[in-house]
Amino acid sequence: MKQFLLLFFAASMAFAQQSVSLSLEAGYENDVFYKFSDQQTHFFDRNEWDVAFYRVSNYDQGIRVNEGKGLALYEASNDINDWNNIDFYDIPSFTVLHNSDEDWKMGAFNQGSATYGWGEYNMSNHHLVGSVIFVIGNMIDGSVYKFMIEDYFGGYTIKYALWDGNAWGSDMTNFVSNTENTDRFFNYLKLSTNELVVASPETNAWDLKFTKYSTLVTNNNGEEMPYTVTGVLQNPNVTVAQVEGEATDISNLDYSEDINTIGYDWKSLNSNWEYEIVPNQFYYVKSEDTVYRMVFESFEGSSTGNLTFNYQEESLSTLDIKGNTKFAVYPNPVTNKEITLVYDNAEYASNDLFVELYNLAGQKVYETKLNRGSGLFQRTIQLNNLSQGTYILRVISGCDVRTEKLLIK
Repeated sequence: MKQFLLLFFAASMAFAQQSVSLSLEAGYENDVFYKFSDQQTHFFDRNEWDVAFYRVSNYDQGIRVNEGKGLALYEASNDINDWNNIDFYDIPSFTVLHNSDEDWKMGAFNQGSATYGWGEYNMSNHHLVGSVIFVIGNMIDGSVYKFMIEDYFGGYTIKYALWDGNAWGSDMTNFVSNTENTDRFFNYLKLSTNELVVASPETNAWDLKFTKYSTLVTNNNGEEMPYTVTGVLQNPNVTVAQVEGEATDISNLDYSEDINTIGYDWKSLNSNWEYEIVPNQFYYVKSEDTVYRMVFESFEGSSTGNLTFNYQEESLSTLDIKGNTKFAVYPNPVTNKEITLVYDNAEYASNDLFVELYNLAGQKVYETKLNRGSGLFQRTIQLNNLSQGTYILRVISGCDVRTEKLLIK
């Protein structure tokens, strides 16, 4: 009997395939963020920001330039006393710097010649102090700024000036505090207005970002050169495994934290200058406790920015209860007001197992008691009386309590 239940449990783990169509718009004007668990898509105009400041921790810093917009970053001098002597016409001789496409925190500014790219650590006050002067050039509209980060301590103190065609204009200053937009990874600054803009959804509201970014591409001479591509970067809380052919055991895949694991090379240009999807390429995206198998279907290029992909949930969210019981609930999110509880007691359970459901106001909206004993058990529960939204599921065994979020759509 237990063998039958195990087979039934394995069969229950197959989820329906979802098809997703989204667009970066013509010319790839948009950054598009996608979340698998709630199938939500967020669109942001990429041209609305210039510099992004990592703000998650007072101990971590990172500064990116918007290469997808066509901005180029140069190191002009490693002597801050040169601020008034930067020569616009020396730009061709300056060192070009690029964002990392593997780590969100390693922006182009962090690639400069100082210890921290743009500055040095001051042991007396524990600040990072700027020691490098940069130039930011816009390859699209021709605007040019000289720029430096003067200090980092709970935020970024910056100054910059615009080239007016004959001379540098007046210095602009700002303090970009880490207390701004605390539900996001970055604060985004628009230089022309010296104001922060919102250019991404909340941290937990996306898994993948479809965008333009700079990466190293091998040219016809076999040399690696920086090149702007269109592709996919992942949330730093997400890991991805790339597999040629469908995986049979997702638990043993090589999941990478590199944000470009999906990247841009899931497509290629044919002899007719049309994009083709690389065949038999699978991506397994691990977000929270769930793995999604993702396969690209189409990409239309810059004329429309349209693309499609399919994905399918591959795993259950599993909770360990006192090391003896494994408990899972599916589907999550709930789409038909019905969930299935599956739990496996490795040995006889001495404590009763209770399942409770709470709304975000803390009110208990459902509870049930599950069977004791050893083996694999399954219970289907109707939630017709509950409205759409997020709930907290609690699993209780004696003094042991485990929780997870449950989304009803």
